[in-house]
Amino acid sequence: KGAMLTHGNFFHNAVNAMGFDSGIGRTDITVSAAPLFHIGALGVHTLPFLFVGGTVLIMEAFAPDLWLDAVEQHGVTKAFLVPAMWAAVAQSESISTRDLSTLRSAISGGAPCPITVIHALRGYGMEFTEGFGMTETSPNAACLQPEDVVDHAGSIGRPVQFMDFRILDEEGHEVPGGEVGELCVRGPNVFVGYWGKPAETAQALRGGWFHTGDLARVDDEGFYTLVDRKKDMVITGGENVYPIEVEQVMYQHPEVREVAVIGVPDDKWGERVMAVVVRTEGSTVDAEDLRLWTRSRIAHFKAPSEVRFSDELPRTATGKLLKRELRKTVGGTDDAVSR
Repeated sequence: KGAMLTHGNFFHNAVNAMGFDSGIGRTDITVSAAPLFHIGALGVHTLPFLFVGGTVLIMEAFAPDLWLDAVEQHGVTKAFLVPAMWAAVAQSESISTRDLSTLRSAISGGAPCPITVIHALRGYGMEFTEGFGMTETSPNAACLQPEDVVDHAGSIGRPVQFMDFRILDEEGHEVPGGEVGELCVRGPNVFVGYWGKPAETAQALRGGWFHTGDLARVDDEGFYTLVDRKKDMVITGGENVYPIEVEQVMYQHPEVREVAVIGVPDDKWGERVMAVVVRTEGSTVDAEDLRLWTRSRIAHFKAPSEVRFSDELPRTATGKLLKRELRKTVGGTDDAVSR
């Protein structure tokens, strides 16, 4: 779907971006390494930096060592990458020899960033900030500030200045704090509709709120946590399993480089939980040991019943994980299980 964004949307997005960590100013320098057709690359830094008169370096393509070259050579002060890119930077063999003293702020978005990657980057002196947004929100919608990024790991933080959030149930009623429902947002940075798709626009923007399709909850301090996309939630034996929660546990294993948790059809349980894992180089962990390790750290019904290894996970050009491709490969369909 093509999301129609206005100049007004991007103006308010730029103002929202000023509230991330210590803000941005005309002396700041960023490097745009993600493709500019991706709303994160375009909207998190590129347009807001141009709006305030900062400097934007544009890379033709991302490679971790070339990215480190650019940071070192040009004195980059703030940078945005998606989690897979930050992981590649953190794992670069040359990062420990680089002068990254100018890089004060690292912002991640597009998917939850593994806590192990956050700790690694903070070890190089970067303030680490996580943002949440979508193409439809231009994209800045929420921010987890540097002082909260460890204590509230897994949260997307609080809404940015010009955004309101609500969590609604299937009937459109607001759920009590701590309970899971669909995250709905509104603000002047929210798109005006999908190009040539009036029915989809009406469904997404009903009731004056944009219905994101993300399942979330909010705590009593106002921190929002995404528990998963509605379509990616696994229901096994009547129990809801949110893949993000399982993935964050598995990322803590030292021999897990990447992991994706999906639901696959099961005659007995309706769905069962499967984890597809890319191991670190030289890893000797086997599937059953990893499954039992995870099971010891999470509720048994949430733990994967099967672990498979892969050389890589399918991703888009911007590094976003393609779970539908995984479901097609291991489950025979690219759709979540019907229910």
